[in-house]
Amino acid sequence: MKSALTEYKGMLDTIVSSDDASIKEYYGVANKEMDQAADSRKQFYDFVKQVQSDCSKLLDNPNLPPEMMMEILNRETELVKMANEKDTEIRQQEKEIEDKVNKKDSEKREFNWKLVGGISFALMTVAGISAGVLGGKIDFKLPKKS
Repeated sequence: MKSALTEYKGMLDTIVSSDDASIKEYYGVANKEMDQAADSRKQFYDFVKQVQSDCSKLLDNPNLPPEMMMEILNRETELVKMANEKDTEIRQQEKEIEDKVNKKDSEKREFNWKLVGGISFALMTVAGISAGVLGGKIDFKLPKKS
């Protein structure tokens, strides 16, 4: 009975460490995606700030005709709209990544509970067989999923 339980424990350890390695790799990829989204946002904002700065310098020219001033102001408005759209796009990407990570985390918890159930069943089976052979009585209570 002891050798069967030891062998079963070894198999479970292999399964758990394989699953843990897979989860760590998945979270590593998700973290890289989040970092890339943050970098993309920063680069875009830096670009927008530079263009706005250039536009402001042009507007400082007292000899600039009013039509050009209006055109520059219109371009700045378009830039603000683009920045808002880019920010919305990046926030959506971040939310999708977060949703995927939460789903994976839920799958991991579900896997762990199935594993606990399998271990409990195996232990009860071995203990029941052993008790039956020895003529004893066994009463187990399984942990409840909270």
